[in-house]
Amino acid sequence: MRIHHIDIKNFRGIEHLAFDLHPQFNLLIGENGSGKTAILEALTVAMGSFFVGIRGADSRLIRDEDIRIFRTPEGSVEFSPETLILATGKINGGSAITWARERQGIKGKTRYKYVAELKKTSEKLYRSLTDSSRSDFMDMPVLAYYSTARLWKEGRVNQKKEKGEKTVRNVPSRLRGYKDALQTNSTFAIMLKWFEGKFSALRIKREPSIQLEAVRSVIVRNIPGCKNVYWEFDPDRIRTLYIEFENGEDLPFSYLSDGYRNLLAIFADIAYRCVTLNPHYGAEAPAQSAGIVLIDELDLHLHPAWQKTIIKQLKETFPNIQFVTTTHSPFLIQETADGELFRLTNTNHITAGGAEQYSLEDVAEYLQQVSDPAWSLKKKVTT
Repeated sequence: MRIHHIDIKNFRGIEHLAFDLHPQFNLLIGENGSGKTAILEALTVAMGSFFVGIRGADSRLIRDEDIRIFRTPEGSVEFSPETLILATGKINGGSAITWARERQGIKGKTRYKYVAELKKTSEKLYRSLTDSSRSDFMDMPVLAYYSTARLWKEGRVNQKKEKGEKTVRNVPSRLRGYKDALQTNSTFAIMLKWFEGKFSALRIKREPSIQLEAVRSVIVRNIPGCKNVYWEFDPDRIRTLYIEFENGEDLPFSYLSDGYRNLLAIFADIAYRCVTLNPHYGAEAPAQSAGIVLIDELDLHLHPAWQKTIIKQLKETFPNIQFVTTTHSPFLIQETADGELFRLTNTNHITAGGAEQYSLEDVAEYLQQVSDPAWSLKKKVTT
C-alpha cells in the first residue's frame, strides 16, 4: 500500500493543503506549528480507511480535536463545517484508487466517501486470511504510526479511544500485525511477549523460527554495537529481552538509554509487523513487505552520528515501505534526495526538494531560516 496524493481540508491547523508523496521516503520540515504532525495525523485517518473491511483491526476516526477552529470576521471562534481527508494510492500494485473520510462539523460523525473500492480490496484480503481452503498467501500492507508520545516502555498503556473506534483482542494470527498500529502511545509489551514466546519455543521445542531470526537480524544490523539479541531465562537475572554488545556487555531492554531503546524498538516493531502480516516471505518479510510507516520526529533521542545514517538504514532494511517522517534535525535534512524533502512554510503551503548537496550551515540558514548558524549568539555578540 502506498499513498501517492493527499488532500487535507480543515484538519487541525490546516485549512487546505494538497501534495504528492514520494513513493519511498518523505521528510517533513518546518517551524513549530507549521503542520508537520497534523499531516501525519491526517495520514493515519487515510490509512485507517483500509481497516473498513478488516475485522478486528484498529480504526481511526476524525476526532473532535481534529476539526479546525477558525475566527470569523465578527471575531467569534467557530468549528469548520466540514473536515475532509482525501487520498489516492494503490494496494498490492493494483490500479490507483481514490478514497476519502469526512466529518460534517463538531456534531457530525466520521463518514466514508468513495471508500467502496478500498473496502472491497481490504475485504478480499481479510477473506483470504480466514478461508481455510486457500493454499496461497496474499500480501497484507504494513501500516504503523510512531508519534512523539512513543516511550517504548515495557509496561502497558490503556489508551482512550473515541466512541466508535475499536480494538478487538482475539484476532486471526496475521492480523496481530495491526494491533495498536495507528495509536499514538506505544509500549514494548506486545513485542516482548512475542520475543518471549519465540525464544521459549526455540529453547523447549528446539524449533528454529524464521520470523524470529528475521527480526533479530534487523536489530543486529541496525543497532550500533549490537552483537546479539536473546531472552534471559535465568531466574537470578531480570527475565526480559537482552541486547549483547560487541564489547562484551549485555543489558536488559529497560536498562538501555532512550536513544538505543527508541532506535531498537522502531526497527524491531516494523520488522515484527512485516513477519507477522506476511509470514509467507520467511526471512525476506522485512525486505518484501510493502506498506506505510509514519514517524514523528525521527531524530528523537538520537545522537547526530545516528541521525546521519537512519534514513539510509530504513530505506535499505524496508525497501518496499513508504515512510513519512518529520524532523528539526539538519543532519536528517542533509540526507534527503531530490523529491524526499517537504518544507512547510505555513500550514497551507508546502514545497518539495532535496538537500543532499547542502552543507549543514546551508541547511540551517536556507531551509530552516536560522540566522548566521555558523556561530553561537554569544560569539556573535563578543565579536
